[in-house]
Formats: sequence, C-alpha cells, structure tokens
Amino acid sequence: MWGVIHPNRTGNGIIGNLVERRADIGLGAISSWYHCYSFLTFSSPDQRGGVTCLTPKPNLLPRWKIVAMVFLTSVYLIIFGTFMCSVIIYTIIFQCSRKKPLENSVVWNAFNVFAVFLLQSTNNIRNRSVSETVLSVALLLFSLNIAAIYSGKYASLRTIPLYEKEVNSLEDLAESGIPWLQAHEAWTYSLLLSKNPAVMKLVSHFKVYPAPKLHQIADQGGSAFAMGRLHNGHLMLGDWINSGNIHNYQLMRGDLYYEHEVAMATKTWPLIEKFNELLHLTASGLLLRVQELRIMYQHNDYYVQTGALSSHEREPYQPEALAVEDVFGGLIVLGCGSLCAGVTFVIEVWLYNSQKQVSTTN
Repeated sequence: MWGVIHPNRTGNGIIGNLVERRADIGLGAISSWYHCYSFLTFSSPDQRGGVTCLTPKPNLLPRWKIVAMVFLTSVYLIIFGTFMCSVIIYTIIFQCSRKKPLENSVVWNAFNVFAVFLLQSTNNIRNRSVSETVLSVALLLFSLNIAAIYSGKYASLRTIPLYEKEVNSLEDLAESGIPWLQAHEAWTYSLLLSKNPAVMKLVSHFKVYPAPKLHQIADQGGSAFAMGRLHNGHLMLGDWINSGNIHNYQLMRGDLYYEHEVAMATKTWPLIEKFNELLHLTASGLLLRVQELRIMYQHNDYYVQTGALSSHEREPYQPEALAVEDVFGGLIVLGCGSLCAGVTFVIEVWLYNSQKQVSTTN
C-alpha cells in the first residue's frame, strides 16, 4: 500500500505515485518518514499513531522450576560462599587438633557442614572444642533462618501460577529474539537511523512475508506481528490475526515507537496550506474519532479487536491436587544424589579391591 521510492525518482504505492506525479496528495496511515522528505512535502500532523506487537502468549512455568526460583543468583552465591568458608574453617580446626585421619579430610568436613545446612543432626560437630561449638551454633542459626525464608517464599510462589516473562517493551522484544513480522518494510522506516543497540537488534529480527505466508505463520504461533495502535486506542490488525488464533497472542502493554501521522504531497502542490486548515478543522471537531470507529466496525472483526485488547486477562486459577510435576524438582535432586552415590560406591569398591590386591602381593 505505502510503496517504495527508488533513487531514480520512480516508485510504486502511495509514495511512488506521488514521486512520479501521478497524484497530488496521498493519505493512509503515513508517518513522517525521513527518507521521503527530500522527495515530498508533509502536511501538519493530525493524530498520533503507535506501532506495537502481538507477541506469543507466555506459557505457564513448569512447576518443578519453582524449586530454584526462590532465591536470586546472588543469594545462592552467598550461601555457597558461606558453605565453603565453613568447610575451610572446620578443616583448619580439625587439622590443629588430634583427630582421626578421616575427620581431618576436606570431604568429611564438607559433608558434615552440608548436613547442618539441611538441618540434619551430626555427631561430628558441636561436641569438641569451644571454637567448634561457637561456629556450629552460628552455622545452625544461619541455616534455620535460610530454611524458614526458603519455605515461606516457596509457599508464596506456589500460591498463584507463574508464567514466562512477558514481552511488553522494545527492549523485551529485542532481548527475546522473537521475529516480528509484517507485509511491508515500512514498519521499520522510523527505526533505521537509530544507533541504539536494542533498536538495531530489533530491526535485525524484522521479517517481511506476503499475506498468505503470514496467515500460515500466525496459525503456527511462535512469532510476533507488528500492528498500528490508532489515536483513539483501536488496533490496526491484519486479517491473518483472526478468531481462530487470537487466543495464542498477547498485546504488548507499550509501543515499540510512535509517530504523528501526516499526509504527503508533491513539493509544488499549491493547496497544501488549505489542506492543513481543513485537517485542523476536522481534528478539532472530533470527526477523525468518528471515522476511526466507523472503519473499525467496517473493516475489522470486533471480536478479534476485543480479544487483543483484553489479552492480558488470565483464566481464574482453580485449586488442584498435586501431580508428579510438583515433586519433579525433588526427584531430580534425588536422582542426582543417587547417581553421585552410585559413582562413589563404584570408586570405593575399586579402591578397596586395588588395596586388597596390593596387600595380597606383599
């Protein structure tokens, strides 16, 4: 519809017909594109036009992942640092005392400290010197606090369903790597001159496809679709977004960018000032709002329009019985522990047999 302008002053579409002087003025959701200004003149801006996207609706997070979502990475690093410091201190204390060789090893102390972190009782801590007792009491208090905080946070995260991260801004869409699609490259004209890394990354993800291909991709899901957010809040939806697939998408809360819509005319058109005056009278009389509503009812499926605007609403959460997925995180931990125990057992058997053969030979 908008067309393109070639360097030899030819083109097609609205702006191409103006450049070739087959028309005096062109209208139709046109923004003040910089690359057109050297060929054409712009009218006064009449209304705001935003560009936003319908993005794939976030899925529910697997419930087993919540096990690791309670703390931030920085908190886990602090806990790990505390664990390592405790192991080192216990090892130093044991090295300076007369203990069994097994109790002097780092691995032995690491397992005992880990037992304290899991609030398990152990006979090898808290029953020796005063320094060990003080350290053990401090470590137990720390572990009790961490366990209480973890349990409370975990319970709160399980209260309501958690979803994947939403795409609500230009930065979110660029970071997600989701391709955003439309039928014409004009949707990126306003972004091409930007040096912002996020904008440049976003432009690199933009793809142009013909309408039949967009219908196919929209039904498959997994991509975002650019669309206009009109001055009075309605959406300029392509017909590839329909009642059959609108429930798979969610409207971004913000715009990728916005511009003021204009009309374009040839540089020498003498009636541009008269047209601007008429445009101001039309806008001040709210006739453009009436025209927008009429076009929406005439050319858009209002069910799809309403579905896009209310796409952030969630279905009511119903209580349900715990399933295998709810304990899957614990099963993963148990499986890893069993695997490590099995490997360690095989190593112990191999070492025992090796020592036995050496003693038999001697």
